[in-house]
Formats: sequence, structure tokens, C-alpha cells
Amino acid sequence: MNSLPLVKNKSGFTLVEVLIYIFIFIVVSGATLGLLFSMNELFVQYKLKQDLISSGTTAMERILLEIREADTITLAESTIASSAVGVITLENNSDTIKIQKNGNQLEIYKNDVFDGLLNKTTVNVTGATFYHYQLNGTDLIRVSLNLQASNGNQTEDWSITSGAIIRGSYAN
Repeated sequence: MNSLPLVKNKSGFTLVEVLIYIFIFIVVSGATLGLLFSMNELFVQYKLKQDLISSGTTAMERILLEIREADTITLAESTIASSAVGVITLENNSDTIKIQKNGNQLEIYKNDVFDGLLNKTTVNVTGATFYHYQLNGTDLIRVSLNLQASNGNQTEDWSITSGAIIRGSYAN
């Protein structure tokens, strides 16, 4: 008798192999989605920090420019060392420059006319403090700004401090 070898016809995957492939797919997909959500949160955090730095630096440079160009500081109309109000009034030739915290914004007025916002509208000014130091007739103003930006459930805070000398106090 001529016997033919039995050939098993194997097609497809076994149930165990399919379950292993599905498990691996779910693990890789979950890790990928987690990474994408994590990257999105990092991007939002980075964007908030960039807004804070950009807005804070621009506002600080404008304030320091106004202080450097001023001839005198009007202390009667300035709130020095107060983060609640935050007002400084400077005299420059015939112009009066007033910088004040109003709500969450930092405003500048020139001769009692609104000249604009110093911070981006997406950035809140939580504190604006002006410190006045006088040494040998020289007036130094130190400025401290506390800023905050939010997007959804993420919030970033940043503080910036700098100072300048009033030109009129040392030009004599």
C-alpha cells in the first residue's frame, strides 16, 4: 500500500497569537496616546511661559525707559511698595507719565491720556510694586512685576524685578 504522508493544512493564526498581537497593539497605542497628550500639555506650558516672558520683558523695558527718561518722581501721586495698587507717576520735561496696575492690567498714561497696555491681554498682572531709594540725591526706582497666565487647567506664574535711576536725579 502506498501511504501518503499526512499534511496538516495550517492557515491563519491561533487564538493565542491573535490575543498576544491585540495586547501588544493596545499597549503600544496607549503609550502613543499618552505621549501625545503629554506633549500637548508640555506645549501649552511652554506657550504660557513664553507669553509671560515676552509680556513681562516688554512691560519692564517700557517702565525702565520711562524711569530713565524722567526728570523727577512725584511721590505724592505714587504708591510705593504696594502690590495692591501699584502706581508710579513720573515727570519728564512737560509730560506726566503715570504707570498703574488696574485690575489685571498694567496701564500707562501720558498727560492723563491713556497710552496703552504694557502687558498682553492673555497675561494677568497680579502685582506691580515700585520701590523708591534715595542716596546722595540720586533716585533709584526698583520695579517688581508678578505675572500669571492660564490656559484651561494649567497656570504659570513668573516674577521679574529690575531697577533704573531717574535721569534728573543725577544729571545735575
